[in-house]
Amino acid sequence: MTQQEYEQKLDAALEELDWHDPRSRESDAHKVLEAASVDKSLSLDEWMRLYERYRKAVKRL
Repeated sequence: MTQQEYEQKLDAALEELDWHDPRSRESDAHKVLEAASVDKSLSLDEWMRLYERYRKAVKRL
């Protein structure tokens, strides 16, 4: 998967985050990050951009 595809999946998952427990490992957003972390086609910088997007969305809740 490309970074743009991961970003699209992450954005969709972030819209559905539970505001009671946004950092839950069971959330779809966390699962997208997990999948991206083991994807060898993404560089560390690309993964860090995804993580920063996730972190900022969680902070807003």
